Parts: sequence; structure tokens; C-alpha cells
Amino acid sequence: MLRGIVGIAFLVSVCLPALPVAAQSKSSSAQTGVDIVRLKSGRTLRGAVVQRSAEGGLTLVVRRAWLEKAFPDWSMEVAAANADAQFAAWKDITARVELLLTDRPEAPRLTFFLRQESERLTKALDSPPTDSEFLWLELEAKQVAQVTPAPPVRQRIALWGWHEQLADVETRDVPSLTKELQKAGIKTDAGAPDLSSRLPARPQSDREWAARLAVVEYTLRQSFDLQGTGDAVFPTTPGKAVDMNAVMPMMLQRQLQSVLSELAGPAAAGGTPKGNDRAWLPGAIRAAEQSGVRGFRATRVEVALEGLRATVTSEFVARVEPELWVTLWQTSEVAYGAQARPEQEAQIAQDPQVKAALEAVRALGLTAEGQVNAAVRVGAATMAAQQAVDQRFMEFRERYVKRLDGPPLTVP
Repeated sequence: MLRGIVGIAFLVSVCLPALPVAAQSKSSSAQTGVDIVRLKSGRTLRGAVVQRSAEGGLTLVVRRAWLEKAFPDWSMEVAAANADAQFAAWKDITARVELLLTDRPEAPRLTFFLRQESERLTKALDSPPTDSEFLWLELEAKQVAQVTPAPPVRQRIALWGWHEQLADVETRDVPSLTKELQKAGIKTDAGAPDLSSRLPARPQSDREWAARLAVVEYTLRQSFDLQGTGDAVFPTTPGKAVDMNAVMPMMLQRQLQSVLSELAGPAAAGGTPKGNDRAWLPGAIRAAEQSGVRGFRATRVEVALEGLRATVTSEFVARVEPELWVTLWQTSEVAYGAQARPEQEAQIAQDPQVKAALEAVRALGLTAEGQVNAAVRVGAATMAAQQAVDQRFMEFRERYVKRLDGPPLTVP
């Protein structure tokens, strides 16, 4: 199962997937920020590789103006193919939206969005489309001779160069682009910009359409969230972030078991063998199916009190076929409890469930008290990590509810 959204770093501001060793070459000495693809025909393309098929083919994005200058005749063919694909995409999506509106969902926000999209796409079909700034190129494995990927740091500079419409981004070195961007007040160490609105739409498979609807319905109709730790996750209030006051009792109960085992001796402590780290997923899917949703978000917390470390992992899972659920997005954030967070610590300690667990552990003695304090500090750090995870999820979610014809979602 896919563990995080695939590809399209150029569109959605995540790192490009690594290509197989056989398809890579050493980094370009020119220090450019674009990916360089050499074809067996002798052509050299400069753009962004956003996807690689199982057969070894590539999906490449190139700037229209660069392609027109480098390969005038071929650029006309590529542009025509992109225009045809966009028309087909708009036609398919319009039909799909009309079908959804026939059995109108009981969700005002979702219905309003679908109607808006239907009107927009209908108008687009009736009027000549404007030339997009970028074009898609589909390359079969047999066409590709060599791929020279740019490192992510350099890719980000090129993306900002395209975003700011700097000249000759494809051939200039990164130091030159960086200097011009900084002069324009662009923070080049910031996240990569989203350029998806500058690309033509592409037809969507049934799986991609189902995945997109899962994100849209989660955002505009009914969100379904689960939270927990280890292999235990449970539904929470729709749209609510992970509640550390719910997770902390579980953390402290495990800590209590650990302390009791230590007091009983090494033989009793034994050690808990690691299980399947995806054991929580079947139950989460069953809960989502019972709720009648197309997609859900699951967030889990793993703690290591020895290093005062907590890891918050969150993912969005969608049903793309009647019996198939896949992970579309995933992220993790590690937080450490060494930093004092008085406000969050006080909030955790005052929760009634947490208080009960605290008293149970404190009853074991001073050693246990130190472990309790460590657990609370880790809980406070987890709150900070949760905020970072939530922000990333919001960016992912909002990216796919702007319009139904892009950016593409790759689904296994």
C-alpha cells in the first residue's frame, strides 16, 4: 500500500520520488535546478519529472516557452495533445459532477462546490482555452536514454524561479537564480510553491476520481478522524485534532504497566515484542465503512520516554474501489520533551482521566514520579508536533478542493 502521496512534487510541494539506479546519472555539473532527461532520439529535455510508471516511463513537466524555443515543431504537437487531453478531462469531470448532483448529497457546502465546478467547466468547454504556462510530456521507457535529477534543494530554487517567471530557469545555474530571487524578496529556503494552476487538466481514472472525491467529501461534507497510539485507534469528534487528554491516559497506563513489571523483576518485565505497525488499519477501515465515508484521517502517537521523544504520524486513507483502501498522504513529526512547555503540561495534568493515571503511578514511589513528569513533558511536546502535522494536512487537503480538474492525484 502506498505510504504517502506519490510524485508531483512540482505541483504539490513534496520531494520527487527517486528513480531507479539504472535510470539515474550523476548530478549535472552545471548546477541547474531542473531535471534533465536525454532521449534516445537525441533530444534533451529540461523540466520536472513528476511520476514514473511501473514500466519505466516518465511523466515530465516542461515550460511551454522553453519547449517552443528548443523544439518548435515538436512543441506544436505536444501542445495539441495537451489541449485535447484537457478538453477530454473537462468533459469527463462535467459528466461525473452532473451524476453526483442527480443524487444531491445532503451537504450544503459540498453541493454548492459541485454546482460551482459544473458551471465553471461547462463554460470552459464552450470557450477556447488559454495557453497554459506549462505542458505535460508522457515518455515511454524505450524513449529515455538518461535521467539527471536535480537535488531537492536545487529543485526548489527552480520552482521559485518558474513561480516568479524568471528568464531561462532551465539553463541558468542555481546561484544565479538564488541571487535574483533574493533580490526580489523571495525566501528561497521556504517551501516550494504550488504551480498546479499553470498546468492543463488531464483525464482522471476511476481510482483517481474516487480518491479526489474522498478528499473533497472529507473537507466539505463529513470528516472522519481516528486517533490513538500503537495498534489502537478510535474515532474522535469530526474535524477535531488529536486530543492529548484522550491519548495521555493510554500512555500513562502503559507506563504504569512498565513500572509494575520493573518492580516485579526482570522476568516479569520481559519485553513486549513489536507487532505489525499496520495492525490498526483494518479496524479503522471497518469504522469508516460503517460511517459511510469515502476517506478518513488516522493520527497515532508513539512515545519513547527514555529519550523524551514522541512521534506523531498522520495519514489520509481513501477508498478507491469498493474493496480497496489506499493511503494518499502521510507525514510524521518527532517532538522532544526536553523543552519546557508549562501551559501544555498544566492542561494535560488537569484532565480528570490523566489525573487518575497520574495518581496510580505516583503511588508507586519517587522513581515513578520522575517517569510521570517525563510522560507529561512528552505529552506537551506531542501537542507541538501535532500542530505541525495538522498544518501539513491542511495544506494537502486544501490543494485538492480548489478545483476538480487538478492537480493530479496518483493512486496505486
